[in-house]
Formats: sequence, structure tokens, C-alpha cells
Amino acid sequence: MAAKVKTSSSQSLREGNYTVSKVTELNFFDLTGEKAGTRGSSSKQYRIELWVSKSSPQQSELFSEYGATGNTNLSKDYRFFDTDLAAAEKEYDKIVASKKKKGYVEIDVAQRAFGSEEAKKITKAVTLKNAETLTANIRKSSLHLETQRLISSLMGATNQFVIQTLKCPLGQLTNAQIDLGRDILALAKNIINVPNPSSDQILSVTNQFYATIPHNLGSGYRGQMTELLIDNPNKIATLEDELDTLEDAKSIGATVSTGSNIDDQYNSLDTDFTYLEHSSDLFKWINRMLQETRASNHYGYGKFRLLNVWAVNRHNERQTFLKNVEVLSKLSSNISLPKAIKDLVPLRPDFDSSCQNYIKSNTWPLFHGTRSQNVTGILKKGYLIRPAGVVLCGSMYGEGTYFASQASKSIGYCSLSNSIWSRGNEKIGYLFLNDVIMGNPLMVSHSGNYNEQNVSPKNSVWAVGGKSGVINDEMIVYNTKQANQRYLLEFDCV
Repeated sequence: MAAKVKTSSSQSLREGNYTVSKVTELNFFDLTGEKAGTRGSSSKQYRIELWVSKSSPQQSELFSEYGATGNTNLSKDYRFFDTDLAAAEKEYDKIVASKKKKGYVEIDVAQRAFGSEEAKKITKAVTLKNAETLTANIRKSSLHLETQRLISSLMGATNQFVIQTLKCPLGQLTNAQIDLGRDILALAKNIINVPNPSSDQILSVTNQFYATIPHNLGSGYRGQMTELLIDNPNKIATLEDELDTLEDAKSIGATVSTGSNIDDQYNSLDTDFTYLEHSSDLFKWINRMLQETRASNHYGYGKFRLLNVWAVNRHNERQTFLKNVEVLSKLSSNISLPKAIKDLVPLRPDFDSSCQNYIKSNTWPLFHGTRSQNVTGILKKGYLIRPAGVVLCGSMYGEGTYFASQASKSIGYCSLSNSIWSRGNEKIGYLFLNDVIMGNPLMVSHSGNYNEQNVSPKNSVWAVGGKSGVINDEMIVYNTKQANQRYLLEFDCV
């Protein structure tokens, strides 16, 4: 008979006197509490480490840490095996297997937030370093003061979101772990985009996602958090955006550069910013675009105030864009401008020789709204189009980049308080004003899984408000080279 494992609430081996032979992070999520036998949603984490002493004879010890996901006051226990390493490894594997059988999911982390100091030293290449450090040590910069403030604010918004929402309580997720989350969301699309989707399947995929991508949902009795149920395309799109934001933060090195020189943060975006003075004709025209393209059904925002505008030049984007303008100008038929901007486009003060083919190619100034934490990623990587999937794919007109001729429609996707779709709670929001090549748009009468191939020989989709399943116009392109970021607007509503 195997000897009984000795368990204690106190450790035997001390820091510095052992190495971590194995470490496993596990997470559990149950929306209804049925599997966990709780009154409400259950979100739990479990960490186990195998310690081996550096001295001879070698002692072995199992360290476990567990509790509600996101709770910093976790329970701990220790199992002692003296010199029987084989027994310790067997018990380790048995515990991990037992947890997985109960529904726990193994989580691949790049950098641990908890655990022994020795385990925290075991990191992987993909990490968010210094994620908790949000104080900037800004040295003297030649950038415009408002540009310095903007960069600091945008970096802070990205970091704060990552830390508060997506910093897995077990540690920073690897890209491989994030990809698993994307795979589950792809499965969710297939489940919900059929007539009468199975409620059991929706519940199962929700549990899979939040087990695989742990969120800090707080501790204590919460009831059943049914708002987390992944049961519609908008929720999937939001969760995909969250995962994009985490990868964006890694891409721009935001958490590394938050405490570094402001010029380093600026340069990491690969974008040139030019601050527009409020007295300039261009600022005044953009303000008219903001004020005069408000849809009649968007009355709940209050008064729009344009606070600041920057001309943005993403490195290498405009040259490629203008080549596409030239090509499509030879293939397009001139069509009427959207009603919202019909009288404003002829007043543009920024037309120059590079814009000579705008009319022939139906290149229009259109808005794109996004949450504050996503701005840095869009500036760094441009607009991204996910691979086409099943019908809807979280978007009414397929996987493309969505624009609006009415600023108020795009504001609904910003972080601003009362925003319709993002449900933000911030006082300041950001909009991009872009040049978008519509070419020959396909005028659609209903939603569908449109993409670059099936709209061809057309070049875009124009969902006309009141006729296409939406109240206000939406313009969608399926080739990122048909959009050029021109201006970043900072605004509020009073």
C-alpha cells in the first residue's frame, strides 16, 4: 500500500533552496453553476508546482494554490514526499488529470502573476513586461505638447484595458493561448448562425471560452452571470476585439514603453502625427463633418465637441492607397455621394494633386469609430480583416472594414459614455476620418456573408440606410488597401 501523502498549510522547502521541476496553470468556468454545484456562476483557478531541493539527498514537495479566478487571496497547501521524487511526480500528474476531468482547462501563460518566485522566473518569449507600471518617465520631447499627451493617453488606455480586463489572473497569456480563444469564438459563430441554435451548445461554448481565456470577474456570490452568454454576433465581435487588443499591446510594446521616453512610444506606432490648429480651415471643415453628419435617430449623445485633431500618416500606407485610387478610377462609374456628406465633400480644404482621381474612383471621407484601447493597434497595424467564415461572422455584411458617412453612427463604437454598441463609460472618444475607395459599390438589400470575391466585379458594399437592414448607411470594403487613415479626432459629448 502506498504511503499516505503528508499535507500541510506551511511549506518545508524555502525560496532559493529548490528548483521548480513542473508547473501547471488550470482554470475552470461554469456559467450556470450546474457542474460546480454552486448557486451561481463559478470561475476558479488552480496552480500546482513540483519543487525539488538543490541539496542532497533531494527532497520533493508539491505546492498548490487555488481559489476564485482573480482573487489575490488564494488558498495554499503543500504535500511532502521526502526523497521519493517518482511518487511526487505521480501525485502531480494525478492531481492535474483529476482537475481536467472536472472541467478545468490548462492555460499557457508567458509570465506568471502568482506562484512561487522560482516559478515566476519561468517565462516564455511572448510577454507583456511591466504591465502594472503605468507611470510615465517622460524625458524632454520635441513633439507638440498635445501630441505628447495623446500618445501617453492612448498607451495608457491600451495598458489599462489589458491590466483590468485581459490580464489573465494566472499570468500573461501566450499568443498560442489567445489563438485557442479565437478557435472557440469561431466555433461559437457556427453555433449561433443557424436557425434555432442549441442553447446547450451556446452554454458549452461560453464555458469553454471563459475557461480558456480567464477573465477577472470578481469574487463572492455573483448569481448566474447570464450576460456573459456568447449568444449573438455582437458579443463575439466584442470578444474578438478584446483578443486583438491584447495582441496589439504586445505588437506595439505598449506596456514596455509606458514607463519609457514619450518619443519611443510615438515611434513604436510607425505613424507621423501633425497637430491641427483650431483656427485652421481643415480643423473647421472636420468640425462641420462631425457636427453636420449626425443622424436624426442618434439624439441621446448630447452636444458633440471636437477637442483636437491630428493628421495621421501611417508609414507606407498612402502611396499604396493612391495607386489603388488610380486603378479604380479607370474602372468606376461616378455615383452620387451619400446624402450626409454630399454638401460637405466639395468644401474639403485638403484636396491636392494626390486627390485628383478621388471623384472618378468614388473615394469618400468616411468615419470609423473604435474603443480607446484599440486606437494604438489600428495606427500600428492598420485596419485588419479577419478571414471569411460562416454567415454573419459577427458582422452584418461579412468580414470587412466598416465605415459610416455619419459621425454619430461611428461614435456608437467608441468608448464614450452612452455609446450604443461598445457601451463605453469614458468622457473622451476617438474617431478616424478616412479616405475610402468605394469604386463601384454593390448596393445590397439585406445582410449576408459578403467578401472581396463574391462582390466582384464590384469593389465594396453600400448598405443604404432604411433599405438594407440598417437604419443608417454603412460602407464596407474587403481590401484593406482601399482605406487610408487621414485624421484622428478627439471629442466629447456634453
